[in-house]
Amino acid sequence: MRPSMIKSTQEAGRVSTRTIYTMSSSDTKRIIADWQEKLVGKVLSEEHGPDTFKRADLPLDFRVLKAGAMHTQEHNPGRMNVYCDKNMRVSRLATG
Repeated sequence: MRPSMIKSTQEAGRVSTRTIYTMSSSDTKRIIADWQEKLVGKVLSEEHGPDTFKRADLPLDFRVLKAGAMHTQEHNPGRMNVYCDKNMRVSRLATG
């Protein structure tokens, strides 16, 4: 993987810098597999816990798709889609 851009954001008075990577398809598959181990079965929330994952710690380019909710169909191969049930429990991940 090679860095393609560094992005800084400011939240609650602190600056957070994250590197955005340009990835090959094999890199993407490996990263999604790693994130699936961390997320599937956990509830997205504002804090970490035994059954929760802090939403702020997700990768920079992601979107959360709740079951039954409408979402856009544009394809972004570098974005991670996090599919959740109505209680925000993660069921699967994909790119796009």
